[in-house]
Amino acid sequence: MQDGTILGIDPSMTKRMPVALFTLGLFVFFMWLGLTLVYSALNAIEFGPRQYIEVGVGMVFVTLAVVNLAVSLTCFLARSDEKASRSLRWLGGFRPRWH
Repeated sequence: MQDGTILGIDPSMTKRMPVALFTLGLFVFFMWLGLTLVYSALNAIEFGPRQYIEVGVGMVFVTLAVVNLAVSLTCFLARSDEKASRSLRWLGGFRPRWH
């Protein structure tokens, strides 16, 4: 407790925690939605243009889920706000702000 941590959690982590938890929740939602669309399209008896569109939209949601998982893990695993900001530079204007 003498090193400035609260229950072993770095005080600067409390600024990033809402961002990390929100993006982790988005990961679960987007993955569920994407896989539901893909599986429902692949279980169709006749495979037509509508199923191709469903699979495409489902894969977009799965891709968004993977991006949200990467952002969430980066926020959780970074040692400081600066390192987290630097490692999330690839998001450009969509990078979360916690300052």
